[in-house]
Amino acid sequence: MAMATEPADVMTERLVALGLVSEASATLESTLRSAFCSLVGSKYAAIVAGGQPVSFLLDQCGALTKAHLEILPEHKDAIQAALSRCRAAMDQRNTLIHAVKSSSRATDGVFRTMRSRKGTNMVATQQWTPAEIGEVAAELVHADLALFGAIQAAVSPEVMVIDHALAWEKARGQAEPS
Repeated sequence: MAMATEPADVMTERLVALGLVSEASATLESTLRSAFCSLVGSKYAAIVAGGQPVSFLLDQCGALTKAHLEILPEHKDAIQAALSRCRAAMDQRNTLIHAVKSSSRATDGVFRTMRSRKGTNMVATQQWTPAEIGEVAAELVHADLALFGAIQAAVSPEVMVIDHALAWEKARGQAEPS
């Protein structure tokens, strides 16, 4: 007779999957900051990007991409597609991280997220298995890679790291005697 999955094992599996979502979303957020600074084309853009929410970075990257005169149309299309993918992945992440969670009594690892929506009294509920949570983490990674590749192809690998330039310069300046 096969043994049912132990509740502690299910909880561990769920928490590991949620941790992967958290880690992948942090990496994607960093890529969005780099993308923003690359599209602005200034090391000082890092000051504006610092501490901004993902929604700001997504919106501004989209607007900058549309307005950018030096980016080829095919690169703009790739960036916009990557930004849409990032937005969808981050929406899933937000549901998993911020929604109210209700665990199932079953040992299959399923839990429900419950989110209220503006302008309605209806609560959106969704069931999640550890595997489905892992799929969200994987999509965050793929969205991040798509955005990084699209921006890098449009602006160059050197410009893609412009968000770090000011910090590097300050660190170098502090290390050298005045």
